[in-house]
Amino acid sequence: MQLDIERYRPFVDHFDMPDEQKVELIHIVSRIMQSFVERAFGKSPEQALLGIDFHDASDPARAELDSGTITTTFNDAAHGDAEKASPR
Repeated sequence: MQLDIERYRPFVDHFDMPDEQKVELIHIVSRIMQSFVERAFGKSPEQALLGIDFHDASDPARAELDSGTITTTFNDAAHGDAEKASPR
């Protein structure tokens, strides 16, 4: 996908840096965002090397990343921390 620098330039115009650095910053942020998208769709290089197929529902790696499980684990941990922090 071609990056449209001018579309994102207003977000960095107020930074006190040369234009070349502003363009480089836009490219860097774009690459970071692209990496997140690739990981979300199971297309990152790491996932390919490990043979993880997130489109295959039977893949155990996918089950480990099930959002319901993650949410439950997070909420359980948060409630446990809240109980420890509450004054008695």
